[in-house]
Amino acid sequence: MLTTVELTIRRLPDDSLGADAWHTSATSAATATLAANIPVALDQAALNAHILDPVAYGRELSAQLFADPRLRHTWLKARAYAADDTLQLGPSTGFVL
Repeated sequence: MLTTVELTIRRLPDDSLGADAWHTSATSAATATLAANIPVALDQAALNAHILDPVAYGRELSAQLFADPRLRHTWLKARAYAADDTLQLGPSTGFVL
């Protein structure tokens, strides 16, 4: 079975960032909203400090993206949904920075 998690980060009218996450599974026809309107703060200078080290960059990005416990919990919930499935993560057309 295939489980898909979509994480969308969008720029809001006030120039801040917000995240939404959805889950779909072959076992259910419905799409489940895992998170909505979660604020995201990305520190570009801190990310740029790791620009030549992809592993460190990924750690920094993950720490910033999942700093809000609600989004971190959403990721853990998505992983639990996918425990017996193949988890598919892909780019969203809503990713805007």
